[in-house]
Amino acid sequence: MNKEFIAILKKLISEQGREILFNPNKCKSFLNDYTHNEYKKESRLLLQALEAGFPKAIDSADDITNCKKLQIKILSEEYFIKEEISSGVFDMLYDILKIEEKKEKKCPKCGKEIPSEWKACPYCGTVFKKIGITLSQITPFEQPNPNNKALDVNTQSENKKNEEIERLEKIFDSSTDENEKGIIAKKLYDLGKMYYWRFIPRDKK
Repeated sequence: MNKEFIAILKKLISEQGREILFNPNKCKSFLNDYTHNEYKKESRLLLQALEAGFPKAIDSADDITNCKKLQIKILSEEYFIKEEISSGVFDMLYDILKIEEKKEKKCPKCGKEIPSEWKACPYCGTVFKKIGITLSQITPFEQPNPNNKALDVNTQSENKKNEEIERLEKIFDSSTDENEKGIIAKKLYDLGKMYYWRFIPRDKK
């Protein structure tokens, strides 16, 4: 595949998300915009591979070698594309999907895929307890246990709230991502820190 086309495709996926490869029609419209209607041959080959189910097959494959053979056979028989060309398209999609897979992890609360370095989920607003490790290794902040009869409930809740505010403020001060800062600011505002209202994006107010 043309290197410039691959670079364009990587940019498209980086900006629109890897899920776009699972929707051929949506991908087609974006491809036209990103390529300015150039690279028609490469675009056609890519869309045929998407229609043949390459991305889904790659994502669910336990044996990638057998998966590749089967997908090449499907593309060759249904679209009459030479095996070496089909093989090139498969390898390109495999590389792109696996690279994007490494960039994103699932939020342990809502299950949405987000960048692994983020400290909060933009979908459900969960702020994570631990920083500097992958999301698969962390859990959302735990609220006070209402069943703990040994401690005064009000005191316990207030202590937890103050600890959470202090923790969030540290994350807010160290973050350089505006979207992430907006999420954390909303959390702080909800906890009674009115100062952070100015940092909350309009769509989250």
